[in-house]
Amino acid sequence: MSQKFKTFKEFWPEYLRLHSKPITRAVHYAGTLGGIALAATGIIIGAPALIVAAPVFTYGLLFPSHPIFEKNRPATFKNPVMSVGGDFKMLFCFLTGKIDSEFKKHGLDPTGRTGNNQNDPAAVRPAAAEHKGPSLLAGVKNKLRQAFGKAKTASNDNASAAPAVKRQNKGPRP
Repeated sequence: MSQKFKTFKEFWPEYLRLHSKPITRAVHYAGTLGGIALAATGIIIGAPALIVAAPVFTYGLLFPSHPIFEKNRPATFKNPVMSVGGDFKMLFCFLTGKIDSEFKKHGLDPTGRTGNNQNDPAAVRPAAAEHKGPSLLAGVKNKLRQAFGKAKTASNDNASAAPAVKRQNKGPRP
């Protein structure tokens, strides 16, 4: 995302594209609702520290979801004001049951499977069945197994079994 948008209407489809995976949106909903709750509590009980903590809490949750799940940068870095508006609009669309229709209205996939979250709108990510290599979770599991001496190899899912030995034919067995 290299351009500055003049209007929120222009920005909204880009914001959706950068939040195409349901897990990223769920983190955003939780973070935004949590920030609203902190700010509201701070106002009600007169605790300015809670009001100051609200955006820190919110964006402390939201920012990591982009490199972890979407493999992109948060929209806040290029369009901070519009991005906050996007957070609230996305939450509103979710709460009113309209988030999927917003994605479809802009020609985007709300499931996050087609790669519409990447900076190139034409990029298509491979389906899960076409994925080559271990998943992040498999990599973490293997690192833990290595640390405890029970590593599995990519070619042998049962590392404790002895490798098959090919017997050469040298006549009948005794």
